[in-house]
Amino acid sequence: MKADRYSNTGKYYRTDKKRKNGGIRRTAAAVLALTLAFSAPASAAGWEQEEEIWYYLDDDGVRQTGWVQTENGRWYELDETGAWIEHPALTDETAGYLLSNALMDAGWYQNESRELEFVVNDSTKNMIQVAVGYETKPEVFWTINTFRIDRKTGEAKPFVGDVVFRLK
Repeated sequence: MKADRYSNTGKYYRTDKKRKNGGIRRTAAAVLALTLAFSAPASAAGWEQEEEIWYYLDDDGVRQTGWVQTENGRWYELDETGAWIEHPALTDETAGYLLSNALMDAGWYQNESRELEFVVNDSTKNMIQVAVGYETKPEVFWTINTFRIDRKTGEAKPFVGDVVFRLK
């Protein structure tokens, strides 16, 4: 009678009995696993181009609309059909997204311990003021910096710092 052994993976097996269906079962399981792996639909998330128009698809292959943040962290605006708007208009609604992209491109605020929020706290005919920070608890917003964005030029100037960011 042969001794009982442990495999190099720590799995116990007996060597004194012949395998009857073990090899066939393992082979069938391996074939099934490979079949499922190669026949399962791949993630469809990402950009798709049709003629000259770009669309962004979610994991189910559905075109997205509105503002979408992609894997690289950038925000993109898509119209009601899902088409990418290459140069979104600078409005109170778009200012936070455009400022987020500009700050990311410059490497600002990339290692914060909390997810940053962009809050429009003032808006006039010529300017949009956006606070960058995070909520510490409900209704309490901690501001890291505030940016004054010129609607005409698309330039964002921080209250703290002397860098000018172009949003358009």
